[in-house]
Amino acid sequence: MKGLNLVNYDEKYVGKFSVDSSNATAIFKNGGVIAVADGNVDGWDGSNSAAFLGVVIEVRNSDGIETSYLPASTAGEVTVVYDPHMLISVEAATGIAEADRFGSADLASNAGNTTTGESTAQISSTIAADDQFFIVGLDERVGNTWAAANGNTDNTQVIVMPRIQIFKDSTALAS
Repeated sequence: MKGLNLVNYDEKYVGKFSVDSSNATAIFKNGGVIAVADGNVDGWDGSNSAAFLGVVIEVRNSDGIETSYLPASTAGEVTVVYDPHMLISVEAATGIAEADRFGSADLASNAGNTTTGESTAQISSTIAADDQFFIVGLDERVGNTWAAANGNTDNTQVIVMPRIQIFKDSTALAS
């Protein structure tokens, strides 16, 4: 299942944020957004991880009507879960081995489906010590296994937590 699928979060970390027409990246449900210096949010393209705000759960156009997604250069409003300790189920671009648990991975893609409005976000299968998402463990859904377990080479669905996020990092907002 692609996208940043929320598993657990504290509801006190849910808020509405404005998107202005200077947004450079389309915004999809279950996709990531970044905080920008003008007080708005923008779709997250995977770069500038320190400005990562959270996961979109609702999208509205500039008339306040719920819509499937916001194309780039389109104003609107999004509801975002920005809990710094949220748990997210996300698919890896390829398999991840159990030995990679407690490592971290960057966002590989934050694109989306313009028909359904759902994010197709995935994390990279390249594991490091200091990337954007900390790998907590395997998503226990039926048929999902660590890579190489029983010969599995499919995309592994893992549970992650933001390791780098605007509330955890003192770097500047995106410009």
